[in-house]
Amino acid sequence: MSAHDDFPTASSGSWLRCQVCGTSNPDDQEYCSKCQNKLLILSGPQHEDENLFEPEPEDGFSFDEHLLERISILEEVVKRSAETLQQVLGAVRKQEKNLLVNHTGLTALRELLEQRGLVNQEEWSELWESRMDEQLQAVQRREHFLLIREHIAGLYQGERRHPFVRLLDEAEAALTAYDLGSAITALERALKLDPRNYELSCFLGEAYFDQGDQEAALPFFLGALEVKPEHYGALVYGGALFYERGETQAAEELLKRAVEIYPDAFLPHFSLGAVYARCGEIARARVFLERAVQLDAVPQALYLLGSCLFEMGRPTPAVEHLEEAVKADPAFQEAYRLLGLACLERGWNRKARAALEKAQDLDPRPLDTAALAQVVFGGEPGPAPVATGEEPLSPLDQALAAFRQGLSGPALAVCRQGIAAQPDDAALLVLYALVNLGLERYRDVEAAARRALELTLESLATPEQAEALPGRLGTAAFTALVEAARGQGRYREGARLASELMERSSSDLGRCLAAYELAACSTEMEDGLDEALAWAQRSAELAPPPLEAAALAGLGWVRYRRGDEAAAADALARAGARAPSPATFTQLGMALLACGRSDEAREVLAQARNLGDEGRQLERRMVETLRESRRSAPTPAPPPPSPPAS
Repeated sequence: MSAHDDFPTASSGSWLRCQVCGTSNPDDQEYCSKCQNKLLILSGPQHEDENLFEPEPEDGFSFDEHLLERISILEEVVKRSAETLQQVLGAVRKQEKNLLVNHTGLTALRELLEQRGLVNQEEWSELWESRMDEQLQAVQRREHFLLIREHIAGLYQGERRHPFVRLLDEAEAALTAYDLGSAITALERALKLDPRNYELSCFLGEAYFDQGDQEAALPFFLGALEVKPEHYGALVYGGALFYERGETQAAEELLKRAVEIYPDAFLPHFSLGAVYARCGEIARARVFLERAVQLDAVPQALYLLGSCLFEMGRPTPAVEHLEEAVKADPAFQEAYRLLGLACLERGWNRKARAALEKAQDLDPRPLDTAALAQVVFGGEPGPAPVATGEEPLSPLDQALAAFRQGLSGPALAVCRQGIAAQPDDAALLVLYALVNLGLERYRDVEAAARRALELTLESLATPEQAEALPGRLGTAAFTALVEAARGQGRYREGARLASELMERSSSDLGRCLAAYELAACSTEMEDGLDEALAWAQRSAELAPPPLEAAALAGLGWVRYRRGDEAAAADALARAGARAPSPATFTQLGMALLACGRSDEAREVLAQARNLGDEGRQLERRMVETLRESRRSAPTPAPPPPSPPAS
């Protein structure tokens, strides 16, 4: 007797067997109760010797004539298919021609606007690429929803199926129109009709995760796990979010469960290895990262494995994995920096210097945003101020307190709330731009800085108000725009903005920042290192105390690029003594290497690594990998065999 012989059969008129998993279901059920696939009614002969569609034999029937008739029908079908294919090819060629005409028109429009000075080519290209990325992400999100929509519908067990399906239709239409907000609203309403729909809950969590709203995403993943504890996406994403919040024990529990259930999946092993690396359990992290690399050798996993091997005192295999990482991702700055340090440990000084220079080229030294905020708003790094009396701290004071302690996330949240309540608060807009600048969120930087400039433009044009707070705000907003352009590799645009700041500023602060940016942009463009040196020296002369270290470091880097390594090492050493930072010590290590002082360089580069926010880098890399490695759920591991009965 087979495993299903004891189930009712479809022939009884009251049960249907699922065509996918074989589970028996009532004949009035639309979706399978086990796998949630749509049930189909299949018909066919009941026995091998029974053919319901075989015609009765006729006198004079010719089998040859029957074959000729069938062949003629097939020829007609092929002919019509060829005609349809020809029509489709014609439509595709016509569409290709239309796209070419439209592209030519847009190019002509851009050139005309550039000639009249209304747009900048680099800004146009940058905005175009960002919009294109958004559209592609929206398309991927819609395709993912369409892939799981039937499963979501099949999980519904309530009595209001029609409203539920209608909300799914609304979400699909919104995703087709690239309106993610409306889609999320419709899906959240659908989830209220079916709170135990774990697939829908997980999709909403992923949507919020992609938007960067981790606090809103986590409850959806936890809700999915309450219903289906072995859900792949909820386990992995939930573990990553707990990890990002610093709750490593909760992250470890979810990810260990994911590894046990899905032993051949990449993401659980990678994420658990990252958690152990963050906790300092390097040996355990190495085990899971090696398994992750075997499953899928993505650059982030190779980098983390190389980092673990380096920490374990094994620079040679670390170099091998880091070289694989930069080969797979030539823009992986952190991997180049660690590769340089590992090569230095092996005594490969020339190779180490080349790797460090590549890392520097990929991420030109940014301005110290915390120091700039100190100049603009005053105050010193330290604990948050305490509200006195019944008056609470203003949003600006709360955000500044968080930013001074290095808490960029809370600072951003307070700034957003304050700007929503007071959209014309120039100080909040400037601080919001500076916090985003430190996080390399350049689009938000540009939007906030331009709005702040609109509010402070008049004060910038008044010399007697240049040193007042509005003047400082305008200068900081302008500097944020330059830094955003430079951070995205748009050096000529950055130099143009810095020149405009130099012309319009009448304060030492404005001239110092303009000179610093002009030196940085000229150095990266390598079309005027002598001029860059002059700007860097002027910036160092005008720098206020909080910005002295940044100005000296900028001067040292220009000297390094000009080949004056000894003078560069001197300036960078003075900058590091005033304000130790990973970027300054990394550049100092490069200058010392160029001078042949490898032992000092090794010590300085080790200090740079210790000063760096390694934990934050691990979090960012894990989040990036989760977004890039979006896969369908793998098959769970089979349960262990039961022990034989005694």
